[in-house]
Amino acid sequence: MPRKPPPPDQPWGLPPDQPGQWGRPSQPQGWGQPAQGYSSPYNQPTQGWQQPAPPPPLQRPGKPPKKPMTKRDKIIGFGCLGVIALLLCGVIAVIGTAANANHGTTASTSTAIVVIPSDTPTTDVQAVLPTDTPTTVPTAKPTPRPTPTQPIVQRPTPTPTPKPQCVAVNNNPWCYNFTPGNLIYNPNSAFCSYFACVSTFWTANHGYVAECANGSYTHSGGVSGACSRDGGVSQILYSH
Repeated sequence: MPRKPPPPDQPWGLPPDQPGQWGRPSQPQGWGQPAQGYSSPYNQPTQGWQQPAPPPPLQRPGKPPKKPMTKRDKIIGFGCLGVIALLLCGVIAVIGTAANANHGTTASTSTAIVVIPSDTPTTDVQAVLPTDTPTTVPTAKPTPRPTPTQPIVQRPTPTPTPKPQCVAVNNNPWCYNFTPGNLIYNPNSAFCSYFACVSTFWTANHGYVAECANGSYTHSGGVSGACSRDGGVSQILYSH
């Protein structure tokens, strides 16, 4: 069933027996009106916002002005300089006195001569007083001990061993023989005067001297084909 709209002088949805607005009781007369003589601070006209002025820049403190010297300060300064000069003069005088005293002491330590009187007319005896100079004490040298002598032992004189007598083949003067020794690569030029040489002894001379089987001597010892026509090599001739 549709609801009927309220009358024009009554708000929508309020029952006719409850005056005023929805959910609130009706206000008495004069509610909400300010009292006489009262002015609300919220009704005062507002002023525009102003930005505060920036703080002044910081300034470094300058050097304090020098205080001018007074006559009293000058007198005090000259007085201090005079006292320092007097102290320096006193120190110099003390140092000079000490130096003179040291010099006099050094001069007084020199050698003094004392004359001793005597009854006999002899020459004056001069005594030399010792000075402060330190004397060196001689160091005792060690006494060398005698070295014991050893008896001289006579050694027997070695007797030279006689060389064995050389047995030279065919009495040659160079002592060429068949005893092992040094090989003969360069025989003496008169070799063939004492030995029977082959016909090629001085031409085929690329080896050492050797005796062939038939008694002749060749100069091709150690070379292939030596004494091939004389029965081969029999023995080697040596020098010593």
